[in-house]
Amino acid sequence: MLVRALVVVAALASSARADDGKLFGVKATLGVYDGIGGGIRVGDARLGVQVIGGWQPLLVTSQTDTSQPPDIDVYSTLQANADVYVLFSEPTPRSSIGITAGYKGSTHLGHGGGIGFYVAIDAHERVSYFLIGGLTWFPNGEDHLRDKKSIPMDREFSFPGPAVNAGVNLGVDFAP
Repeated sequence: MLVRALVVVAALASSARADDGKLFGVKATLGVYDGIGGGIRVGDARLGVQVIGGWQPLLVTSQTDTSQPPDIDVYSTLQANADVYVLFSEPTPRSSIGITAGYKGSTHLGHGGGIGFYVAIDAHERVSYFLIGGLTWFPNGEDHLRDKKSIPMDREFSFPGPAVNAGVNLGVDFAP
């Protein structure tokens, strides 16, 4: 349903122009929304799908005794991402702005999803740059992390816990 809605929005969006010559790209990215890694893009400067995999740093705060400050733990995870992007506004000839949504799979948090914004700079060039960010939600993230790292049940995660994360990624897209 979400994919259909995004396709309809893309069809109605006339301000962002498509570049039909570059339907494929290779991406490299750095950040905490999609992780630190790389992937591929299939689509144009208006609508497409990207698949990115990489290392995901996970910062979690938790505590056993509420009278003490929370402990900060950093976990090293792997994350796979499959997202649809729709760029519907072109505020300048060199930039496009839109939304992204899709699947997130984490070795420590399980299956989840994400929704956010997507900004492309020089989207009509062979080398372009992007900024992507938003919220991710892993419905069973707390349980998966407890099982993976043997975290006792009396240890409470601080709000919002491992299930909800926010982040941003910077990246580059190479189009052959």
